[in-house]
Amino acid sequence: MKTKTKLHVLAVLGSCLVGACSAPPGDGAAASSQAPKSADAPPALVPADNPQAARAAFDVLARVRDVVATGRATHLGFSSPGDLDGATLGQPIPVYFVNGADLLARIPGTDPHAALGAPRELVYPILVKGVVASEVVMAKDASGAWAVFSVGGAETIRPIDQTTRALAASGEAPRVALIEANDIGVKLLAHEAMGEVTFTAFDEMTSAGLAVGAPIPAEAAFSAMAAHAGTIIFHPTDSCSGLPGEP
Repeated sequence: MKTKTKLHVLAVLGSCLVGACSAPPGDGAAASSQAPKSADAPPALVPADNPQAARAAFDVLARVRDVVATGRATHLGFSSPGDLDGATLGQPIPVYFVNGADLLARIPGTDPHAALGAPRELVYPILVKGVVASEVVMAKDASGAWAVFSVGGAETIRPIDQTTRALAASGEAPRVALIEANDIGVKLLAHEAMGEVTFTAFDEMTSAGLAVGAPIPAEAAFSAMAAHAGTIIFHPTDSCSGLPGEP
C-alpha cells in the first residue's frame, strides 16, 4: 500500500481555470483534443484526461456533499451544505515524482519526459463558484486503477493557483503539472508549449534557489535541482538526516 508522511495537498490549480466539469464524463468525454502524436514523439506532459479517474473523482464529490450535510466536514474545506452549491471539479493535474539520486545521475540534455517518467497522481480541484475550495487526489492502486488517495486541504493550492493565473495572463500555457522531489524538498510547476517543457517555482521554500514565478527552461531547472540535491545528499543537515553533521 502506498504511504506518505503528509497529506498531499498539491494542487496545481491554474489548469483548473481552463475548464471545469459539472457532470460525470462518459467513456468518450476525456478524449484528447490534440492531434495524434507520431511514434517518435515524447508523451504529453499533461496526458489526456482519464475517464475512469474522472468518474471516481465525481463519486467522491457526491460523497463529500453527504458528509458536509452531517456537519463533520470542516477538515475538507466546507462548513455547511451551502458551501457546495454549484461545486464542480476542475481539470485534473498530473503529479510527477523524482528523487535526488536520479537528478544527480541524469545526463544533461536528456529529454525531460524521460527524466519524469509517468504521472503517479492526479489532483482534481474542487471549485465553488469558480474559486478553488478543496481537492481530490487520485493515485493508482495495486491493480493499476485510479483510486481516491486523499480529499481536502488547500494550503498548497492557493499559491500555485496564483502562479498559474499569472502564467495564463502572460500568455503561457495554463495546463500544468506538479513536479515533486520530496527527498530534497523541491516542488516545481511544469508546463509545455510548442514541444518545450518549462519549469516555474511557486514557493520560495521549495524552489531550489529558483526565482518564484519566473519560468525557466527545463534544462536549467534540472541543473538547479541536481545542484541542490548534491548539497542535501552529500552534506546532510538536521532537516534531512535528523542528526547534524551525520555522514
